[in-house]
Amino acid sequence: MITIIGATGATGSALLRRLIELEVPCRAVSRTPDNLRAAIGTNTPVEIVGADAADPQMLRDAFQGSTQLFLAMANSPRQAELETNVIDAAAHCGVRHVVKLSAPAAEPASPVAISRSHWRVEEHLAKTEMTATLLRPYAFMQKLLLNAPAIAEGVLIGAMREAPCNYIDVRDIADVAAETLLRPSLAGATYTLTGPRAFSHPELA
Repeated sequence: MITIIGATGATGSALLRRLIELEVPCRAVSRTPDNLRAAIGTNTPVEIVGADAADPQMLRDAFQGSTQLFLAMANSPRQAELETNVIDAAAHCGVRHVVKLSAPAAEPASPVAISRSHWRVEEHLAKTEMTATLLRPYAFMQKLLLNAPAIAEGVLIGAMREAPCNYIDVRDIADVAAETLLRPSLAGATYTLTGPRAFSHPELA
């Protein structure tokens, strides 16, 4: 059984849709299970479970019978703590393979707090007996749509000036995640995920 933590997020929901398309039975964990059930409907091979990542017992209950985990929680000051809770619960319940959504600059000395959090989680995961597959995508293309009104006027607001950035569609990330979950030969590696080329903000605008 594949269990998805972060099933309402951009990548988690895209993976959930992909597994539904492939008719792969899976379990989606959410703090708001009723909302998730309403979003995906009832005629799917998805088991929906309510759990809070801050509650270890709820997580253990959610992982009963699971063999694989996809972990993609929202960025927050507590991300490392909560993802560590998830990993510990998965290990306790006998999960064998974890696919974690990480970041390309996940390093202890990164100037970006989120990247340092991802590094701490990766290090914790490496200390378990579970096989770890790390997905390190660059910027999500979908986030550009938040600036759609400004882009329509030829303006793209950001802090990168003319520095290029490589954007990737979250659906492509989800496709890679599905492959690593369904093809054992791909497990246990680190994958840096990018689009076909990098663009500067002036080019995108």
